[in-house]
Formats: sequence, structure tokens, C-alpha cells
Amino acid sequence: AMTLHLIDGCGYIYRAFYAIQKLKTSRGLPTNALFGFATMLRKFQAEKARELAAVVFDVGRETFRTQISKDYKANRPPVPEELLVQLPYARRIASALGLAVIEVQGVEADDVIATLTTMARARGLDVVIESADKDLFQLVGDGVVVHDSMRGKTYDTAGVVEKFGVHPAQIRDLLALLGDTSDNIPGVPGIGEKGASELLRKYGSLEGIYEHLDDLPPRRREALLAGRDSAFLSRELATLKCDVPLDVDLFALRPGTGDLDEQKALWKELEFRSFLEELPEAPRSGPACTQVLEVMRDVSGDDAIAAIAGSLAPSVAAVFGRRDPVSPDCLGLAVAVSPDRAFFLRPAAVPEGLLLDLARAISQRPWRGAGYKELYQVFAQAGAELGPPVLDPVIGNYVLHPERETHTLDSLAMELFQLTLPADPSPRAVAERAVAVMRLSDEVAAQLEDAGLGPVVRDVELPLARVLSEMEITGVMVDRGALEALSTSLLEELRGIERRIIEAAGVVFNPNSPKQLADVLFGKLCLPVVRK
Repeated sequence: AMTLHLIDGCGYIYRAFYAIQKLKTSRGLPTNALFGFATMLRKFQAEKARELAAVVFDVGRETFRTQISKDYKANRPPVPEELLVQLPYARRIASALGLAVIEVQGVEADDVIATLTTMARARGLDVVIESADKDLFQLVGDGVVVHDSMRGKTYDTAGVVEKFGVHPAQIRDLLALLGDTSDNIPGVPGIGEKGASELLRKYGSLEGIYEHLDDLPPRRREALLAGRDSAFLSRELATLKCDVPLDVDLFALRPGTGDLDEQKALWKELEFRSFLEELPEAPRSGPACTQVLEVMRDVSGDDAIAAIAGSLAPSVAAVFGRRDPVSPDCLGLAVAVSPDRAFFLRPAAVPEGLLLDLARAISQRPWRGAGYKELYQVFAQAGAELGPPVLDPVIGNYVLHPERETHTLDSLAMELFQLTLPADPSPRAVAERAVAVMRLSDEVAAQLEDAGLGPVVRDVELPLARVLSEMEITGVMVDRGALEALSTSLLEELRGIERRIIEAAGVVFNPNSPKQLADVLFGKLCLPVVRK
């Protein structure tokens, strides 16, 4: 799956401001935060240049949370003047570097990030949240991690449990109990970090805790009773919104080379001489397709069939959103009939009869395609059977280099031709990918012939891809009710085991944490260390 990186712009620049010693231009303009901010973004681009990304900023102080509680963030001191004058430059730097900037008036960046994360997962994208804000840890889950670049740590679900002692879904309940001094969220006075995580591990949620007040020691029960209203208000303030109205094309968020003239102007004004010296003389990467490319849209069935019939070796590429073998979310499909001519269609928007005719016409030609397994599923959804290509360059590259971890059309284009392929589902972008398949197939075919591996692809891998595709479409029947009951039973059993471990140890800790477990076993219980 493709990955979307969501960068907490304000978090980046605040951390840079306090991490770097004071810097100023010869005119007296503070630049320490901007230098750190630009350095972090440049480093990110160098490492993740081919992945989707956006920088998200806060805009305005009045939000729905200030309407709920006038005290929300009321304790924060004014932004230091030396930082305030740098903030307008941050957006310019991000844009100049080719990164999308997203901000919504009256909406906190955390809520925008939460909404973008929800949108991305619905489209089949993995998400990396570039931040250290603890509120954002509630978003961690399947396909979503938080990356703290300053500490070089990435937190998945297990990492969140290790760090906070609770599951990501319980972070908002944890904050409801503990509060958050930075946001002036009150929490429940008298409930500490260990007590809060212990209560949530035992009772699951804020509601679960209040349903079992009679089971708690008097002091803890009284604290929770006195802080009930505060707890539920705090949770409301800590809960991120995942439904902010956004008009964003996620697949258009691939970083570009940026505006080199704007970068040059910024680095001169801010007196970042090392950045100026590193500016390239020309754009660092060109488009995937440099020749004139005619892209035919809304093509009729007869014209499409005629174009394919007249092509020596048509090439096919597609861009997907959410991956589902039964109902593939194909956002766009293109067939290149020559290096300078391709037609584009959206499978969901054309009659099934056209897809049947296309599958038949393509299968009768010595066609090439990237991702035969997925392409087979697109046509199978319409009841069509797409015969195997003479070559799938991605599969061919796998046969040539099975030791490599990544085998994608994008990585292959970069390796062989230093091309950055567009990833968005626009007609031009998908057509360029189809033309790239044509070029890459010729090169991979030559390498396979030299290595004597052509028969492996033709006789083993391509037939196997079709079998795997049909297996995925057929699926496996499961009893969801039985699995959910088993999951609940196992979770209750695990919680029981965890409670018995804590009771035996005589101290509250997270048994899933190797560090905490070692502290209890060898520090508190003084068990002997067995050397290997």
C-alpha cells in the first residue's frame, strides 16, 4: 500500500524553536525555528521523496473546544515574539520545498490530521503521523503509526501500549483521567498515571470505571465521584474530530521538486547559506513522460478496440484506492497503444460490456501490464476474463531480484530510468504509468533473457498470479460471530492473567513491557539473573 505522511507543522516548528540556539539574520530577524523546521523537512524529503505527504498547520485560536470550555488552552502563555515573527515563513518554506500545506480556519491541526487519516485508510493508504503530540496516539491502529522524528521512534499499537500502558483506543480515556496541562484539560484530581492506566486495563473505558466504583478503594472512589463531570468533559476535549470538511485529493499529495526560485529567495532572505549552496541548477527530477503524450478520454468501445488491435504490444496500468479483490477500487485504468498515445477510463463509470470487449481485445494481443493479479480482479468484477500478459515487469523484476524487499512499478521506474511516476488517478498520470510499463517491459525482458529466466516468469509466475487472484476473489468463509466471541473470551482471559500477575507482584505495572517486567522481576522481586 502507498503511504501518506502527515506532518504536524506547528509541532515541528515549536520543537525546532526550543531545540536550536538563537539564530538571527544580519538584519536581526530570528531564524532558529525556521532553520530547524527547514532542516527537518529537507531531511524528510530526502528519505521519503516518493511517498505522499502534507504539512498541517493550526489556523486561529477559536475552535469547537473553546466553545465547550472557555478554559481550554487558557493557561498557555503568549507565543514568544521571536517565534511569532518566524511563523509566516514556515508555510512558505513547506510550499517552496514542494510539500502540500493544509490548514482549516478554526480547526486544530490535530483534527485535520485525524480526518486525513480516516480518509486515507478508507482509500487503502497507510499513514505515518509525523508528530510527538500525545493526542494523536489515539489514531494509531491498523495501517497507522506515529513517528517521533526528534527521538527517531515509531509507535504502532504495541508501542503505544508500551509507552502509555493502554491501547490507542483508550488514549482519550487516559487523558480524561489524567488531564493535559499543556491544553488546560483538567482530568480527575487525585488520579495518577499508574492508577489511570491500571483502571483502564481492568475496566476498559471511562464508562466501565464508573460502573465499578463500588469495587474501588474509598480514596480512589471518592476522587472519581468528585471528578466525574470533569472526566467526561476532559474526554470530550481530548477526542479528535475525524469528520472535518476537507476538499483534498490524497493522491495529489506526492511531494514535488518544489519552486527552486522561491527556495533561492527564501534562503537568501533568511541567510541560510548552506542551503543556497546545495540548490541544484535544474529540477532534480522530471516527469515520467517527457515526450508529447496524447491521452484519449471518454473513448467509445469501437475506438478502444480498434486502438488495441492496431497496437503491436499494448501496455496496461492502473491506480487503486482501497484494495479489495472482490470489489477492487480502481480509480483509473490506462492502455498505452504506443509510446505517445494512450486511452484512459474509470472502470466503475463504464458499461460492463465495454470491459468485456476490452478484456477480450487485450488478451488477443501480446500485452504487458503492471500488477497482473490486480488487473485480473478489475476485469473479473465485470465478469470478464483477462488472459495473462507476455510480461509483468514488476513480477519480472521480482524473479531477477528476489532478495529485495520492494517490488513496485514506482521503484522499478526509479531504478532503471530515474523516473518519478505520478501516483494520482488523473487521466494523464495513469496514462504516463501505462507508457512507463511499455518502456520498463522492454528493459526487464532483455534482463530476463540474459539471465535465462524468461520461462520462469512465463510458465510459473504469471500462471501463479492468476491462481492467486482467483483465490482472493473466492475467499474463505469464516464465522464472524464465533471469531468475535473467541476474541472477547481471549481478551477477558488475558486481562485475568494480567490481574493475577500484578497481584502476585504486588505492584501495578504493564506485564507486556519488557523493561517494566525486568524491573519487577529483578529489581523488586530480586529474582536471580540466569546468564546464557
